[in-house]
Amino acid sequence: MDTNRGSRKQVPSRGFFSFGGRGGATLASSAAVLVAVAGCGAMPDGGGASDDSQPGSTTSALRCTADPTSGDCPWKGTWARLLPHNNVDVVHNWAPTLIAGNPGWITFTVDSTNHYRMLQWHANGRGPQWDFFGPSSLTWNSRLAASLANDTLAQPTFVVAGKARSSDANNNRILVSTGTMGASGQNPNNPTQTTAFTLLDTNAAHTYATGGLPALAARHDGSGGGAMVVTYFDDNGSTIYAHHHPLPYASNSWTGRITGPALPSGWKVVYAPTIAYSFPVFHIVVHARNNSTNQDALYETYFYSSGSSVFFSNETGSPVQGWKNQVVVPPSVGINDDPWITVSSALGITAYFRSGTQIKDTAYQSPINYLPVNPSAGVSFASAPAGTGDYAFDMGTQVIVARTSANQIYFHDTNNDGNLEP
Repeated sequence: MDTNRGSRKQVPSRGFFSFGGRGGATLASSAAVLVAVAGCGAMPDGGGASDDSQPGSTTSALRCTADPTSGDCPWKGTWARLLPHNNVDVVHNWAPTLIAGNPGWITFTVDSTNHYRMLQWHANGRGPQWDFFGPSSLTWNSRLAASLANDTLAQPTFVVAGKARSSDANNNRILVSTGTMGASGQNPNNPTQTTAFTLLDTNAAHTYATGGLPALAARHDGSGGGAMVVTYFDDNGSTIYAHHHPLPYASNSWTGRITGPALPSGWKVVYAPTIAYSFPVFHIVVHARNNSTNQDALYETYFYSSGSSVFFSNETGSPVQGWKNQVVVPPSVGINDDPWITVSSALGITAYFRSGTQIKDTAYQSPINYLPVNPSAGVSFASAPAGTGDYAFDMGTQVIVARTSANQIYFHDTNNDGNLEP
């Protein structure tokens, strides 16, 4: 099997989630400085993803040694608002997307006119403003999906995917484009779009009125190679599809639509899947709903990619399709919208989701536990979170963003590993 690593580093696959964070200076504790002047320091030297260490022992949720039932203890400072250097916000109507590369993070959102917006940032600085990604003539019917195409560059390249909202033949079809991260510095530049949006799938019959909400992830081999996968559901809410693209991106192309397993009878996906690479497979997790039994659950399936061998698989990479690791989320916990998973080389895969007005996390393994993220901050959230793992720089390994009920974007990062336990 291929031993390539994911865009947020590989971890051995176990079929379960483990959880945690690594430490450094806090992102959120500098909120006052960031909101006022968007920072006053340069990107720390030596920033980047951590090494490919083995994951720690499994756990059900991130917790502190001193207070294992606290949702506040694992997180530094408090939630903080994400604003550009000019302090001028836009109205954020949909859930954000977050990716990380050598210069820092990019947050993508959808504004009140259904255009994609972007902001590059790091611990001490912010891009100049919420810039558009894509032409003003193009609007969208989905949250943007994104992943790095090359993680070795000082200014990494990335790929995005979204479902178009238009009056022409591209309406409700998935389009893809590429970009390059901005140069770092005290206040970084925003990314630039490097290719125009084009169709992911040229089959004109493949349009999606309610499905077609994409998720995107990559695995990297450290020298510019690897692969990317876009995944999404059909309008029936049960059938999952994928497209595969070898890397380097510019010298390869997307495959046609690959059909995956149907969700078990009675279960339908809620919004989009989430995907991340953890050796030897891409992990795809969905929030599924069964109206007949009034239940919500997290389901997981897998996609294997090595050379010309690309297919939906089991967790070891064998060509056996199916969904597994069902965790029924009790009504007392609750889950809304779509989940997001992150990968940490030291601590495995983490699932985040919105529960009412809170963001919660789980590893969905026995003993199952669900902890809210910094609930004492009292921030009210209105859509699904997004996050990254392993791009620690000078803050915690886990960095998450989410949209509030006031249509603003807030962010947070984890505490030092020395204060945490599995």
